[in-house]
Amino acid sequence: MSQVTIRFVKTALELQHRKPGGVSVGAALSKAEENLKGLGEASLVLIDEGLEAIQVLNADPDVRPDTDELLRAHAIANQLLGYCSTVDLPGLSLVLYRLCKLVDSVLESDLWAAGTFGPVLNVLRLVRSRAVSAQDLETLMAGIDQCIGMFRAAPRERPAETMGAQ
Repeated sequence: MSQVTIRFVKTALELQHRKPGGVSVGAALSKAEENLKGLGEASLVLIDEGLEAIQVLNADPDVRPDTDELLRAHAIANQLLGYCSTVDLPGLSLVLYRLCKLVDSVLESDLWAAGTFGPVLNVLRLVRSRAVSAQDLETLMAGIDQCIGMFRAAPRERPAETMGAQ
């Protein structure tokens, strides 16, 4: 009969906690929260700069941005999503995610409607200035989702491009 050996592997955090002078999990989480709060002000500056850069990319709402501009807007919104954990702006990550989805749907479609990005950019401004309630934000998100659905439902006349194509 073969013998079975059972081993319980401890995580690095468990090993640190068990060392003399180690840090408890609760203390580590508290310290992490403090560190994130310290990054908040710097993150707000970066968020404001990113939102301004996206607005500049959509300077003329009557003209469909080219592929490079759309990819740049997507990259900026994606980068801003990373800052959301360091600031207390309820709904910011939801709106940035919707902006990424809208850019994706425009990239995948031949359709263009003047002012396509206006509503989502305005919602971003409202969230940033803390001027929208959770209930109103939900309603505005539904409108943006309808716009995304409209682009996704539109027939494509030209061959699909990949996100990385230049």
